[in-house]
Formats: sequence, C-alpha cells, structure tokens
Amino acid sequence: MGDRRSQGRADGRDQDLIDTERLYAVIEEEVVPEFYSRDASGVPRDWLRRIRRSMASLTPAYATTRMIREYISKAYVPAAEGLRQRLADGAAIAKGIALWQQRVRRYWSGLHLGEPNIACEGDAWRFFVPVYLGEMEAEDIRVELYADPLGAETPETLPLVGGEPIPGAVNGYIYSGHAPTSRPPEHFTVRIVPDCPGAQIPGELPLIRWQR
Repeated sequence: MGDRRSQGRADGRDQDLIDTERLYAVIEEEVVPEFYSRDASGVPRDWLRRIRRSMASLTPAYATTRMIREYISKAYVPAAEGLRQRLADGAAIAKGIALWQQRVRRYWSGLHLGEPNIACEGDAWRFFVPVYLGEMEAEDIRVELYADPLGAETPETLPLVGGEPIPGAVNGYIYSGHAPTSRPPEHFTVRIVPDCPGAQIPGELPLIRWQR
C-alpha cells in the first residue's frame, strides 16, 4: 500500500516538470521577446502592457487588505466562535473533547487494518477493508480512502463505512466504500484518523494509521 502513495507523489513530480516547462516556454517565447522589442523611443510597449495587465489582475488577489479580510473571515471569526461554543455550559464541549483525546490515545495502538479487497462496479472501484478496532469505539475514529493530489488538485479523501462484523474477530468489521475509476485503485490508500465533532484534526490530535 505504501507504493500507492509513492505512485501519487510520482504523478505530482511529473506535473511539476510539465508546469516548469510551460513556464519557461512562456518566458522564452513571449515575455523575453516583448522586453527586447522596442519602439523608436526605446520603450518595450508590449512588455509594459503585459506588466500592467498582470498588476491589474494580481494586485486585488494578493493585496494586504484581501489577506487581512480573509484571515478575519476564515480564521479569526471561526476560531472565536469555536471557543465560545466550547466554553458554553461550563465548558461541556471542551471537556468532552479532552475525554475523547484521552480515549483515542489510550487505545490507538490497538487499531489494525487488514488487506483490502477491491472490485470494479460500473464506473467505481469498491473497497472492502477489514478493520480491527481493538478497544476503540467506532464513533471515535474515521476510516477513509486517501489519494495524493494530481497536479493542482487537492488530496482526495473518500469515506469508508463500517458494515458486517468479521467472523471470529473481536470488534472487527468490514468497512466499504467507492472510489472513481478515473484513477487506478493503487492511487488510493486506506487510513484511520481520529474523529470527534468540534475537534480540530490533525491540529489537536495528530494521529494517523496507514494501511501497510
């Protein structure tokens, strides 16, 4: 299963090479010729037009005011609201998260992933994964498929749902879920991560169990 993550990283390196070649092509074939192409006054008119277009489109996206506005709306305000909720009712949520962290840390070493079975069902791969929870409660963790990003995409995570108990096993279940056939099954790796409503993962509990 480690080879699957390696395959995703290899694809990412290929995309980096493609992006680099495209960037150098634009610089060599467009930007540099425009810079050296000058009018009778020695002014690179086309190059200046390119610079002005770039400034007009990039400044609103990378200005300090936009950055501050985004920090406030996406970080500071949600963090303040989260703190308010945790401290309400005598810090009930905060205490619950602290107890959850203790449980997960205590029983984490007992988690075990078996070898998955994969079947093709129409336009999707279906994964069947034996998961042995040990003394862990199923609601304290999340089982999912993970795939490294391709190019500029974000990583792909897909949930696996617990189902039938594994015969003869104690607290073992078959988790299953689907992944698109647009990517080969070896791109996906099974993993277990902690899960608790209101908790910030992985910031507050940086644990992860990968399929070996």
